[in-house]
Amino acid sequence: LTVEHGAAFVSVIGLGFGTPDVLRAERALEKAGVPLVALRTTPTALIFRVADARCEDAVRALHAEFVTGTTAV
Repeated sequence: LTVEHGAAFVSVIGLGFGTPDVLRAERALEKAGVPLVALRTTPTALIFRVADARCEDAVRALHAEFVTGTTAV
């Protein structure tokens, strides 16, 4: 058992997620400078573990990529 403090989970929820969506999300986080700690995928969610201090940045980047279709700043 490993305990990791200071981690946050950020999710993208929808139907039919696949590899292209995972790649889009990873690119969006990378572009925003948010290091990805871990990733879990399901057909209805992409769940990213990021450092707690970067949670808001991750939310903005994923929202821009999947909801508004704009690039996060």
